[in-house]
Amino acid sequence: MITQQNHWRKSGAIEHPTVTMGELILYLLGSVFFLLIAACSTSEYARQINYLNKITARLNKTAHIRIVNSDILHAGAWRSGDIWITSALLTQANEQQIAAVLAHEIAHIENNNATEYEADEIAVSYLISAGYDAQSMANVLKLFPNTHQRIKAIGGGAYD
Repeated sequence: MITQQNHWRKSGAIEHPTVTMGELILYLLGSVFFLLIAACSTSEYARQINYLNKITARLNKTAHIRIVNSDILHAGAWRSGDIWITSALLTQANEQQIAAVLAHEIAHIENNNATEYEADEIAVSYLISAGYDAQSMANVLKLFPNTHQRIKAIGGGAYD
């Protein structure tokens, strides 16, 4: 059960949970999907959000980002314009790869009819404009299973 204490509050430019460690929050995604978001310590969550905000600023974009505590490598964008990224992806990807993921999700938000391949191509242009390595998109896709065709489509070379 979600209590009054379990809500999101803004503190400056950072939005963070006001729940205790280990508590889970049920968060409604649109009108159909639900995810359990586990709250980490407020300071750690703020540090991670700051890190992600610095990357989006370098991409010359803005995004409202949430971190989902999960062992699955994944990220996504909601129609509202919010981006979510899993804690597993944050721990396994480097800054270049995180930038590629965020650029891809921002491409979906800004071009809401973009296919996965189109979002990848748009994301590569965002990465280049921000001074990131264009190969970052192909490199991050290698973390995900079944992305061989997407890597080839964006000119990422051979899939290792």
